[in-house]
Amino acid sequence: MKGAASIIFLGMLFFGFFSVNAQTEGGLQAYLKSDTLTLENSILRHQYLFNGGDLKLLNLWDKRSDKVLEINRPQIDFVFGGISLDSVSYRIHTAEGSAGDQPYKEVVIIQYRGGLEVKRRIKLFGEAPAVRHQFEFRGKSSVLSWERVII
Repeated sequence: MKGAASIIFLGMLFFGFFSVNAQTEGGLQAYLKSDTLTLENSILRHQYLFNGGDLKLLNLWDKRSDKVLEINRPQIDFVFGGISLDSVSYRIHTAEGSAGDQPYKEVVIIQYRGGLEVKRRIKLFGEAPAVRHQFEFRGKSSVLSWERVII
């Protein structure tokens, strides 16, 4: 009976450590409130104007140095000239990560522009000093030459 009690106690210590650690690790937050998308961990906070999925960076806060960079005239950070926005959807969730990786917050923004679907994945990890943006495209664009649109 004494051995069983030791195993239960050790199990409680083990699982108790991981549950507390998972709740506090990195202080991950991602939320959309009043058209402002906020991404925050223990090191940084980024705030964007959501703007129908056409994100505009508003400010960056480096918590290590306690310095804030305010953007005076926010601009859309990824421009699709000549292709109007039809609809947008978004989802914010916590992802477990693959084997050996830590959990992370992910914001998925999907824009439909004519025949083009643009999916933007934003990943925020607990102890990372940066935010990862990944774009995926599917479909056809109505723009004949991207050179003329971008330049």
